[in-house]
Amino acid sequence: MWNSRSFTRARLAESTHSLNQSRESNAMQPDAYAHKRNQKEPSDSVLYGASGYYFERFKSRFWKRVQKSDGCWSWTGRILNGGYGQTSFMQREMQAHRAAFILSGKIIPHGLQLDHLCRNRRCVNPDHLEPVTSRINTLRGTGPSAQHAKKTHCPKGHPYSHLDSYGRRVCELCIKPQKIIAQRKRREAARAATA
Repeated sequence: MWNSRSFTRARLAESTHSLNQSRESNAMQPDAYAHKRNQKEPSDSVLYGASGYYFERFKSRFWKRVQKSDGCWSWTGRILNGGYGQTSFMQREMQAHRAAFILSGKIIPHGLQLDHLCRNRRCVNPDHLEPVTSRINTLRGTGPSAQHAKKTHCPKGHPYSHLDSYGRRVCELCIKPQKIIAQRKRREAARAATA
C-alpha cells in the first residue's frame, strides 16, 4: 500500500533519474552558447538597430549634452567617478563615449573596448575613439601596468633580456646570483636531511 512518504520518495527517485539522463544526453551534444555563457552583454547593445520615437528622443537629448569644438567633444551630462560620462536608454545605463560611437554609425566589435586616443575621458568625439583589446587599452594608458611595460632596463641598468618560467621579464645578470644562492640553500638542506 502506498502512503504519502513512499510516494514522495518514488517521485524524487524518478525525477532524479530523468535529470541524470537529460544531463548525460546534453553532455554529448555540442553547446552552441558555451562561448557566451560567462560573457555579459554590453548595456549599449540595446542601441544597435534601435528606431522609433523613443530612440529619436534619446538621440536629440544625447547630442544636447555634448559640447562640440574643433578637437574633443566634451560630455556635459552625468560623470562617473572614473571621469567617464554616463547616459541611459530604455532604463539601461551606458557610457557616453560608447553611445556616441554607436550613434555615429560605427560598431564596437564584441570583446573590444573603446580607447580614447586624446586621453580625455569626457570626450565623446567618435574620431577620437578606437576599438581595441583590453590589453592594448591598458598598455596605452598611464597606470602602473603601462609604466612597467615601458621599462627596458632593470633598476641596476641592465637590459631585460630573459623571460622566467612565469613569463615575466627579468635581468639575467641580476637573477644569476640569486639562482646560485637558492641552489646552495637547496644543497645544504639536502645534506642536512641525509645526515
